[in-house]
Amino acid sequence: MIIQTKFPICKDSLDYTEPIGAINDDNSNEHYANEIEELFNRKVSYLALGCAGGSFIDLLCAKGHDAYGIEGTDHPLKQNRAAWKKHYNTRLFTCDLSKPFKVIDAPKFDVISNWEFMEHLPPESLLYITLKMYSLLSVDGCVLCGISMQETPHHTSIFPEKVWLEELFGQVFHCFPYSLKHKYREDYYPGHQSFFVILKPKLDKVDFVNESLKLLEKE
Repeated sequence: MIIQTKFPICKDSLDYTEPIGAINDDNSNEHYANEIEELFNRKVSYLALGCAGGSFIDLLCAKGHDAYGIEGTDHPLKQNRAAWKKHYNTRLFTCDLSKPFKVIDAPKFDVISNWEFMEHLPPESLLYITLKMYSLLSVDGCVLCGISMQETPHHTSIFPEKVWLEELFGQVFHCFPYSLKHKYREDYYPGHQSFFVILKPKLDKVDFVNESLKLLEKE
């Protein structure tokens, strides 16, 4: 996989200048990985947006899956995290996901995950990343999503759950309650004020997504 972008890191974001998640989060949940295998009953192609330390991508690769991660900062790389030392620029990449980017030589993904990621993006970027996820997903794939509504300086997009589901995701995805037993992180607590959802593509939105992305990615 190759990432083409003019913005390899989110240098204007508080997540870069005052990082928290990128330097502290490095989750690796084998129970969640096993449940993904059971969900598809085969090896999967997996993309994690906001992958932090990258250990979960390393775990999936060790289990034979075709897994990749994109992180907005280079702090895990600077910290010499083991997964980044092993997979940098082959399976783990940096990219400002709030800006236009292209993914080349990659499969259509069975699973795209974003765990407490999208609320970190500015509101004007949310439509773009929603459309981009759709364009990278296989027709029978799904987005596994956790959104925090906790008000912190790092969260620049705080909206009610209904707004996320109906006004944003609902434009191009069917929204289903998160029904998997395990999550990428199991340390969620009430203070996160998070909700979880499974998104599956509306197949009649392909042309709309493609045309919209052409406009948004136009140089």
